[in-house]
Amino acid sequence: MSVTRSLRHLSTSPHNCMRPYFYRHQEIKKFKEAFSYNIPRIHVILGPPNSGKTTLIRDVAKMCDVNPLIIDCLTGSFDTPENLYCSISAQFRQFFANNSNLIKNCSVLLNTLSYKQQNNFKITNKDVIELFEKIDETIETYSLWKNKIESPPLLIFDEAHLFSKLTKSKEGESLLISFLNWLVTCTKQNKFFHVVLTSSDSFFINWITKILLVPYVTPYIVGDLSIEEAEEYFELHVLPNHDYEVCGELEGQFDNVCSITGTRMLTIDHYVDEYKVHRGKFENFSEYRQELDWLNSGLYPKKLRLPGKFIPSWNRDDFIDTMNAIIRSPGFILENNLINEIGHEAVSSLIEYNFLHRRPTNNYANDIINPPDEVILTAISKPSIFAMENLLKRINN
Repeated sequence: MSVTRSLRHLSTSPHNCMRPYFYRHQEIKKFKEAFSYNIPRIHVILGPPNSGKTTLIRDVAKMCDVNPLIIDCLTGSFDTPENLYCSISAQFRQFFANNSNLIKNCSVLLNTLSYKQQNNFKITNKDVIELFEKIDETIETYSLWKNKIESPPLLIFDEAHLFSKLTKSKEGESLLISFLNWLVTCTKQNKFFHVVLTSSDSFFINWITKILLVPYVTPYIVGDLSIEEAEEYFELHVLPNHDYEVCGELEGQFDNVCSITGTRMLTIDHYVDEYKVHRGKFENFSEYRQELDWLNSGLYPKKLRLPGKFIPSWNRDDFIDTMNAIIRSPGFILENNLINEIGHEAVSSLIEYNFLHRRPTNNYANDIINPPDEVILTAISKPSIFAMENLLKRINN
């Protein structure tokens, strides 16, 4: 029996609408332990788009009593030396300002970090490297978080695969190497702070470890919620934020909702938000329609080309074979099995175009029960699986 059968009587006051921490118990516990290690590391956190990677890390940062310095690479932070300089200096300028009582001549340091920006100087690679050196010198000289600062920094880069934007020029490539070396210096060598790199690009871990050539880059997977946590999230957080009509009709219907949405929080949110429109008919659910349109385009790879991506390497038969493999699977397929069926280039291309999601590790992933210790592939979302099933029915008819 559900523990939330009287849900319709719950208050929807701002207090009750606050996002709770009852989900992702295992991930939160393990990340708290990881960020508490005395030897800082570079943590690479992978997961499908909209799986809640960055939100989870922000929540953990609050619980760990660290000061998250967050740089969103989607905003163009790594397009040019100037943007990289501005992104890094802005975060550390605020951090140093908040701890100015512990830093001698802090005002001089803060003015130095912002001088070139305020006076419209052209920022070069040399300026960025000097910025790294100033940050290192300040941290090392004053030992800021050795029993002096309550909340040491946690440097977080969201969608870090966009680091690659710097590789469009030789100057950018050189700066990227300097930047990554600086991350190594701050973590492994000088033990200043932990660094977190999140990415929805399945191949990012391969790229970053190939460049850094160090074994201490630790990969994790943030998948969707477990079934139990998704039900809690649906019943105790999502439904109370909607009116009586929606709440009353969906109360106790988690199994039906989950069969359409899966256990991804954002998809559950969207489904309930749109319930008055689709009334439980998945074919009217916007995420399903979007996935169906996208899968239709995958049947015609010669016509499909996206900016910044290679020409598709699969053919129509490869695409149909892949969809069949996914819908017959327990939720995942082994990458090597699909490679044996349609070839390595076709599989890599399907991943690049977000028809499949690749999981290079199962570290911290709790949405798949007893996953094998091998690289696995999944659909992008539960609505995508529904769309695959219906598209295959059309093809076969």
